[in-house]
Amino acid sequence: MAAAGLIVLGGCGGCGPQGDPTPLPRQREAVSIIWNVSYGETKAPPSVYWRRDSCNAPNGIYGVLPSCTFMSDGERVAGIETDTDQWVEVGAPSDGFNISDTALAHELLHAAIGDPDHASPAWQRISPILAELKADGL
Repeated sequence: MAAAGLIVLGGCGGCGPQGDPTPLPRQREAVSIIWNVSYGETKAPPSVYWRRDSCNAPNGIYGVLPSCTFMSDGERVAGIETDTDQWVEVGAPSDGFNISDTALAHELLHAAIGDPDHASPAWQRISPILAELKADGL
């Protein structure tokens, strides 16, 4: 995946979220599918903050990226979850794309299991979850 697909765990430690907390259409439904159904979490999901720092820009030969990107610790990312399970920041969908085109499922999995090294077999869940969201028009 392109550099914008790079997901970083870590970041600025005590910094709070910088994105927009305004829910996207059908966000609650998408989060429920991801957090409650797919991950089996019973506690409240983290707050989602949408970042729109760099959107709808061509990415070389790949055209427009499906989600907005932003800088974290000097790297361009599509999402971030720091050392808290209280919030995630995710690049908002670019025009014409959906929530399933973002790093939301990825960042919520970080919040659910931690695993900054992406070593858990749980990461294999992401593709089927994204397919389910797409099938539901999310």
